Amino acid sequence: MEIWWLRHAMPSVDPDVPSSDWPLSADGLAAAAALRPLPPPGATLLASPEPKAWQTLETYAGRTCARDARLREVDRDEPF
Repeated sequence: MEIWWLRHAMPSVDPDVPSSDWPLSADGLAAAAALRPLPPPGATLLASPEPKAWQTLETYAGRTCARDARLREVDRDEPF
């Protein structure tokens, strides 16, 4: 079994929005689309439910992924 870890691409940062709700920026979407190699056909794809995470994986892989809350970033009680 192989496990691939993929970090999310550059989000669209908005200090007025919690980081867990940030989507990918245009540059982040372009970077995710350019990643190679592609995951193997039939690979199980899991992402955090945070938009920047699942948008990175789905853009990279060209298909939908399952979302798993256990993959969320750590919640911090600190200002942006």
